[in-house]
Amino acid sequence: MHDQVPQQGLVLVAHPPRGGALTGRIELVLDGTAIATLTLTCCLDCRVASLDYIHVVAGYRRLGYGRTLVAAAHARTTGYRRTAPLPDGPAAQAFRARISYPHPEASCVHQRQ
Repeated sequence: MHDQVPQQGLVLVAHPPRGGALTGRIELVLDGTAIATLTLTCCLDCRVASLDYIHVVAGYRRLGYGRTLVAAAHARTTGYRRTAPLPDGPAAQAFRARISYPHPEASCVHQRQ
């Protein structure tokens, strides 16, 4: 799965956007298995970063892994206006309420096309 990632311990892996794309992925990998994933779309023109999706495997929730991914996203988007859509489902909404991301009003005009 992750050829260059250590197979033991907890590792933060950043996958940059592929050619022509704006969306990258950040994962937390524990002992070779991805336990949390975040996707982040950045527009260089608008300087807007959108936290599009975050998922933590059920057995690893409420242990700080989601907040770690959000902190990694913040570190990668210094100088950007940040936004995140309002998620569906009670667990996702509860998590969203606890992180410091503005509501979706700061969207990028390029992503709406």
